[in-house]
Amino acid sequence: MEFVPPLPHRLLRKMIHFCLFMPLLADITCNAMHLSYVFHIYIHHFIFFFLRR
Repeated sequence: MEFVPPLPHRLLRKMIHFCLFMPLLADITCNAMHLSYVFHIYIHHFIFFFLRR
């Protein structure tokens, strides 16, 4: 069994940060997509309502 060198401290910290921030980033992206979708529908309804008058 060969010797596996331990991960550098900086790389380990980067990996931990990545694992912590990925779900947060995914959540923010999901929320942003949802908001833009709702906003899009709202704009469409507003234009439709505006054109019907």
